[in-house]
Amino acid sequence: MSHDAQQPGDSQFLREASGATSKTPSDPFISNVLALLGLGNRYLPEAPSLPSLLAGLRSSDWQVRAAVVRSLGKLGEKAALEPLVTILMHDTSSAVKAAAARALGDLADYAPVEPLLAILDDPVDEVKAAAAWALGKLGERIPTSTPLENLLNSDNAAVRAAAICALGELGTRIPTHILMVALEDADWQVREMAALVLKRQREHITLGVFEPGPEERGR
Repeated sequence: MSHDAQQPGDSQFLREASGATSKTPSDPFISNVLALLGLGNRYLPEAPSLPSLLAGLRSSDWQVRAAVVRSLGKLGEKAALEPLVTILMHDTSSAVKAAAARALGDLADYAPVEPLLAILDDPVDEVKAAAAWALGKLGERIPTSTPLENLLNSDNAAVRAAAICALGELGTRIPTHILMVALEDADWQVREMAALVLKRQREHITLGVFEPGPEERGR
């Protein structure tokens, strides 16, 4: 995982976030745990505006950029789409790219599909899993034929589980044999995800049986 170190002369944004005594943990492991817990706001000023968040994307500290992109996703502003896509495709930190993918998932109503599909080829598993999760949030906007199926051959169980989760959003469009193979996966996370997807499919089909047909609705 590539993380770029903080450099002297960071912007006013970073100084405001850090205060007189730095609040940023130097240990990447601690930072990752905080990110998973949604505590990345400790790297940001209180109640940052959209312009200040966008300015924060230029920080040399990857932890600040990761916190910024998470906040942009939660902010829900359509204006954040283009910067997030740029970060997703070009940032030097895999953690920041993964955060950008998840932020685009948070903006699923209007996030573009193509960049998320393209980033599935990223060499870092964390980025692949985040992109798959984000595509799952896009629901019916996912094309039936996608590189998601290729992720099922990954050596990383989290990547395979995320791919099954995303493919599950295809509903009955997902080939059943994919789910049946996933039920035999060596990792419990993948098996559980496949079982959940199959359960949702069967509930959908069962409910459809009891829905009135066109002739009945016309009565």
